[in-house]
Amino acid sequence: MLKYNLQKMFKLRGITNPTIYLQRNGFKDYTSYKIAYNEFKYLPAETMEKICLLLNCTPNDLMEWVPDSTQAQNENAALRKLITTQTNINLTQVLHDVPVEKMNEFVQKVEELKKNIS
Repeated sequence: MLKYNLQKMFKLRGITNPTIYLQRNGFKDYTSYKIAYNEFKYLPAETMEKICLLLNCTPNDLMEWVPDSTQAQNENAALRKLITTQTNINLTQVLHDVPVEKMNEFVQKVEELKKNIS
């Protein structure tokens, strides 16, 4: 089953209160709540685009595929790329665990990674 997993992206971006974050970025109260708690049935493409721009991600980053027992046997399914393999990363905790004297080195490594992405 193909489904949205926006909570993963919110956590990766260090957003602890997605509802308020979305409201501050132009979403209405009701819409931001529905998006933040995956309580929507339909996500229009323009809304997905706005979320992707806010979180600097792609629609694939917002979705995951959980195959049922018959689908799991298809090892060549392109949707397998959307199976969540990443553990929950708590960015705030990662930063908290970096010793202060290593913070400059940490930031430099992140900047190097960002340069290598393009």
